[in-house]
Amino acid sequence: MSYQQFLHIALEHAYYANGQCPDFVIVPDEDTQKIIRAHKLLVKAFSHGITVLAPMKDKKVMIPLDPGAILTFRMLLHNDRFYSRTADVDTYAQKGVPVFEPGKNGELSLKRWEKNVPGVFGLIRLTGGARDNTFRYRFKAKQYRWRYVVITDDEPPDAFAVQHDRALPGEKKIEFLAPVNLQEDKVRQLCPQVLLDFPKTSKLLIQSKEDVPACEHARKNIRLRKGDLVLVEHLANPQPDDNGLKVIKYLKNQKN
Repeated sequence: MSYQQFLHIALEHAYYANGQCPDFVIVPDEDTQKIIRAHKLLVKAFSHGITVLAPMKDKKVMIPLDPGAILTFRMLLHNDRFYSRTADVDTYAQKGVPVFEPGKNGELSLKRWEKNVPGVFGLIRLTGGARDNTFRYRFKAKQYRWRYVVITDDEPPDAFAVQHDRALPGEKKIEFLAPVNLQEDKVRQLCPQVLLDFPKTSKLLIQSKEDVPACEHARKNIRLRKGDLVLVEHLANPQPDDNGLKVIKYLKNQKN
């Protein structure tokens, strides 16, 4: 027996380089499983979604599905880092379970909230009479300030700077503020271990002027400079998983 696509659900995410969101498993709920079994449908999971196939006879889909039938799919999250990388999801658990339903051209959107269900991040709800059979939802990447804490025993500390020397195609150049000399209480708040490991050093905060969207691939050409001298050609990117903070050590009289 041959099969044809009955419906296709894909999750996308601006954080990932390929645009696909692999952080969920999508499964039909109990009522939808009954419909799937009754109509001999096949469910095929893939890395960022699910495809449901219907049997065909004489080149026609064999599924007299009631146009009013409701198909509900559960979104099961299996990557906790999703929260630190994704915009506007920090308060989801407080509001309940988000319900995504189709709009124009199969674009899913958040329509309402339902009571929390243990282990369920969200629900995708479709109707049997939908005109589209391909659906997608795209998560936005979280935006945050990049913050570098520079630990140094070199003088003068205010000569240090972080510079995005050259943005790659498709990237926006990141501008950085001038360094701020951190007081002990602020260092204790941001990175307390630094006070113990490097007590007799200057601690400088250099942060981006604007929020930067989280992304999977590393942005290159982020330089640490002292005047005209380039000290580090490619600084590691501050990650949202680390609260957007990266510690850099530049020590002339101590071991790094």
